Amino acid sequence: MSTALRSISPRNIRPAHEVRDADKLAALAAAMDATGWDGRAILAYDYCGAICAVTGSHRIAAARAADLEEIPVLVMSDEMVTIDG
Repeated sequence: MSTALRSISPRNIRPAHEVRDADKLAALAAAMDATGWDGRAILAYDYCGAICAVTGSHRIAAARAADLEEIPVLVMSDEMVTIDG
């Protein structure tokens, strides 16, 4: 079991959900366009090679809109992810 801080293209991350607040997205994208990434890393897990976000759906979309090449992502290995069913 491990976690690793990685730099990943926001286009290679599956967001947890769609953008729900257009104003929030616009503000984040404008800030990222002006100053780049400034904030905590996205929390995600690696599931069979796909990086799936747990947090940061709006930040991922804003990073895409601002054409950021990479963002910080704290990736949990798939062994750490459990699904209660």
